[in-house]
Amino acid sequence: MYIAAAMAGLSLLESISGTSATRKQAKTQSDYFKKASLEMGKAQDAFNQSLNPSLQSAVLEGRRTSDIVSSSGQQNIMQARKQQDAISKASGFASTSMDNDMIKNVRSAYTTKLEDIDIGLTKNLGDILSDFEKTKFEMKSQREQIDMQKKLADQQSQSKYLGIFG
Repeated sequence: MYIAAAMAGLSLLESISGTSATRKQAKTQSDYFKKASLEMGKAQDAFNQSLNPSLQSAVLEGRRTSDIVSSSGQQNIMQARKQQDAISKASGFASTSMDNDMIKNVRSAYTTKLEDIDIGLTKNLGDILSDFEKTKFEMKSQREQIDMQKKLADQQSQSKYLGIFG
């Protein structure tokens, strides 16, 4: 009888000790996941703020390219006028149709280049937004996973002694 009581006592101590160790470990894990969740939240906020500069950079690049194309188009029109003046002086005849044709060609080339810039800008902005949304989703999923692990650790840290006592 004493042996049975001693065995029961040892079993009780072992159970309490195991539950205590489990609760301590779970509390440590819970604290870690809480901190990780807060850090992930900060990372998400910083990431969300990074979108505007990325978009501005792509728009600025498009604007600069547009300015270069515009300057080049103006130079081409001036060159066409100089050529037309030289032809008119050499031949003695003024020809507005040739001048108009040259200007139409320069304008058409300019319009095509601007459309190409617009297409490139749209693609760049689309890529930026697509990557942003993908990363945003991944970060949200990671934070949800961390929060779930914290919840499980919180539950484990509330393990009851002998399955009954809190």
